[in-house]
Amino acid sequence: MADDTRQPDTSPADEKPQSDARPFTRPKPKHDFPKTQAGKMWEMLGNPAEPANALPGGTYNSAGGLSSMLITTNLAVTGFALSASGMYYWCDQRRREEARGMAMAVQGMKMLHEKKAREKAAEEAARVATAAAADIEEQERKRRAHWYKFW
Repeated sequence: MADDTRQPDTSPADEKPQSDARPFTRPKPKHDFPKTQAGKMWEMLGNPAEPANALPGGTYNSAGGLSSMLITTNLAVTGFALSASGMYYWCDQRRREEARGMAMAVQGMKMLHEKKAREKAAEEAARVATAAAADIEEQERKRRAHWYKFW
């Protein structure tokens, strides 16, 4: 058969192995240098290009997106509208109840003023009647009195 044209696995004896040569490494610094704000943020929050809501092993952003945002905003608006209409209905009922109470209070005050006016008129009539009776009695006493006096 034909000879193998691939390179042999054994190296020639005249070549030295490269294991003695060390790769270039920087010496470790004596002090830690302060990191930039961007570096600190990168460490804390991770890679900003990597989506935060991607499922592990997923090939696309399967969580969230525009459609879920539209559904969420629709639910929020619906909840607001329902709660606002419910609060309006509740406040309207309270306002009507308060108006009924105010009307009853005004009616009660009118009745009280009328009663006090009747009492005052009755008292005035009684005083006038008493004064008239006193005048009549005085006139009657003068009429019965003698026209002459002895002393």
